[in-house]
Amino acid sequence: MRDTIYHYYAFDTVKLLVAGGDGATWVRNSFEYVGLPKVDLLDRFHVIRAISQTWGKDMDIGSLLSDLFTKGWHVVRGRLLANIAKSKGENKKKKLKTYKYFFNNRDGLLDLDKRGLPVNNLCTLGATERNVNKLVRHRMRDRGCSWSWSGARAMLAVLPHVQELSQHVFEYHPVTVGQSKKQRIKKTESHGYQPVSASLSYLFSRTRKEKWVKYIKAYLNSKLSLIEFF
Repeated sequence: MRDTIYHYYAFDTVKLLVAGGDGATWVRNSFEYVGLPKVDLLDRFHVIRAISQTWGKDMDIGSLLSDLFTKGWHVVRGRLLANIAKSKGENKKKKLKTYKYFFNNRDGLLDLDKRGLPVNNLCTLGATERNVNKLVRHRMRDRGCSWSWSGARAMLAVLPHVQELSQHVFEYHPVTVGQSKKQRIKKTESHGYQPVSASLSYLFSRTRKEKWVKYIKAYLNSKLSLIEFF
């Protein structure tokens, strides 16, 4: 794999390798075989999703993420622990799990430019994660499909030329959108009271056996029954 990567990419000019990902051990260890100086970066897609799902309702996640990325783990860990101490039950277990996830990947939370590294533009894997989900999860796991080694080589050969190929292969033509016609609702003459029929879905759905549904049904039958009119 290392020989194939070096064949298609100019790794001889790379001075620093940034290993992004979700913090999985196999991701970190995979880059060791490339043979370049490496720093780890917990991808912002995973960080933001974990923070939002766990503390989105309890804390100001905007300031939390800002401090986490620019100042580091030691600045926010106290706030997280204080919030966890106030939680109970399953919610507390969920927060402890997320806290442990960040603690184990604390060396990859700080932005690269805040570590004194000569990095001007920070690239993340947000768009890649969706493609990985489709490729690995749906194609390889759900459908049981995989690529041959020759197919993987072909993909490596094509990827460096994606921008060039997109300029020659795909043509985008402007689409003209016509003015939408306003729909006019014709007014109908009123002829007095017109009965309206409708159904209450909860009276006939899975909730029809609930006590409160039976009570409402009995009440409507007694109040709106034809017997009441005679």
